[in-house]
Amino acid sequence: MNGNYEAIIINRAIVFCQTKIARPEISEAEKKAMSFYMEELQKISPCPDDQKFQKPYRRIGGHGDTEIIKPYVIRDRENNPVLRPDGKLRTIDCIFKDLATYIHYIQNGKHASFGIQNGIRPLNPYDILLAEHYSR
Repeated sequence: MNGNYEAIIINRAIVFCQTKIARPEISEAEKKAMSFYMEELQKISPCPDDQKFQKPYRRIGGHGDTEIIKPYVIRDRENNPVLRPDGKLRTIDCIFKDLATYIHYIQNGKHASFGIQNGIRPLNPYDILLAEHYSR
């Protein structure tokens, strides 16, 4: 296992998903969501800590652009994943502030409050309407 921050949190999130899938009381829709997120997490190549982008002339300890674009599983008002009529998960592409925020939304398992201040916003602004439709 790679010893950098991103590799560690990705591996922990995958273990979280596997553990949740193994629980018998979890719904089939939630198991599909966790399997979906496991596949997405396995596609991520963690950036070595020493190669992260740092903005020039920035001496306040921050790293530069860390946003990632990943799919988010829409949840209803009871926080259950929404399935399409064909049984597949209903997802939208979102921009997450960073990898840790993406993992937070995976592990939290609740309907997201979209906005820059919350670290998640849809790639297509009209997708907010779709997500909000199910959470009313």
